[in-house]
Amino acid sequence: MRPGRSLRVVLVAVVLILSGAGKLAAAPAPVITIEPPAPAREGLTLAAIVRDAAGRPVAGAPVTFTLRTAFGRLPAGRATTDAGGKASVTVGDLRVRTVTVAVAVERTPAVGGGEAAASFHLDHAPERRPRRG
Repeated sequence: MRPGRSLRVVLVAVVLILSGAGKLAAAPAPVITIEPPAPAREGLTLAAIVRDAAGRPVAGAPVTFTLRTAFGRLPAGRATTDAGGKASVTVGDLRVRTVTVAVAVERTPAVGGGEAAASFHLDHAPERRPRRG
C-alpha cells in the first residue's frame, strides 16, 4: 500500500466523524423542581429535584445553583443529584427579602442540559433598622 492512500482513508474517517455521522440521539430536557429556600444551621439550604421526561429521578446529574438578587448574580455552589434526583447546597444568611434561585443542570445520558429559575420571598430577612442621625 502506498503511504498516500492510507492517509486519504484516515482523512475520510475524520471528515465523517466531524460532519456528524454516528451522532448520539439528543436526550430530552430535564424537568427541574426548585424547592423554597429552607433555614439551615448556617444560612439557607437551596435544593432542586431533577427528573427525566417520564418523571423518574435522575441520579448523578451535575447541578449549579446561582442566586439572582438586586445586587447581581451570586454563585451559590455546585452539587450532584442523589438517587432521588435531589441536589442541594447551603449558602450563608442572605440579607434580602426576595431572591431568585437559578438552577442549571448539565447534560447526562438520561437528560439533556436545562435551566430553571424561581423567585422566593424570604420571611426571615431582618428588619431594617432606622439610621442614627
